[in-house]
Amino acid sequence: MSSVKKALAELYDVIAQNYAYTRRRLWAPVDKVLPASRILDVGSGPGLYAVNVASRFSVDVVCMDISTGMLKVARRHAKNRNVYSLIHLVIADLEYIPFRSYCFDAVLCIATIHHLPTRRSRINGLREIARILKINGKALITAWNIFQPRNLFRVLTNIPISILKGRAIGDIYVSWHYKGEILRRFYHLYTLKELKNDAINAGLNIVEDGCIKVRGRIAENIYILANRI
Repeated sequence: MSSVKKALAELYDVIAQNYAYTRRRLWAPVDKVLPASRILDVGSGPGLYAVNVASRFSVDVVCMDISTGMLKVARRHAKNRNVYSLIHLVIADLEYIPFRSYCFDAVLCIATIHHLPTRRSRINGLREIARILKINGKALITAWNIFQPRNLFRVLTNIPISILKGRAIGDIYVSWHYKGEILRRFYHLYTLKELKNDAINAGLNIVEDGCIKVRGRIAENIYILANRI
């Protein structure tokens, strides 16, 4: 595991409970891959989407995350919603999904792909999603939008550091304040065109793409809906 991913896993172990209370809103594009009988939630975090889907459709959902702390929160969430028997917790890396090919009808990859540290690793992760999808399966993949004003400001102010350290434009660290400490998470901020190109290079067929507005007037996130080529 790369140092960036290891640091990210350790950070989310620390802030898992705190993070869970900040994520309450479900994003509408998730319904574009539903209903489905075998679902994988990649980078499931506290299980917000997985538990909601299991509750609505009474289907099994695999919660896969790199953080043990996040999976513990997801387990508690599933128990509280009385769907624990439908939720299956797996600790794993997106680049090495531990399931056979053609296994899932639907894959959710919500705000996860942008945490992988290099373009090669991101394409590897997308390639793994393509591998485990059934022929008629669908994947929803979202990432932070580089053109959201706050994100664009982050990129512009980080250009000197990016040049100095040989990072790609869009590679930044975002602060999380926790118990008086400032913790930093890696992100690669995407354009929609770049996300689509990475998905196509990974063997995915783009069915639909768009933006997701959560709080502001300008979309904070972008998404693609894809299937296997």
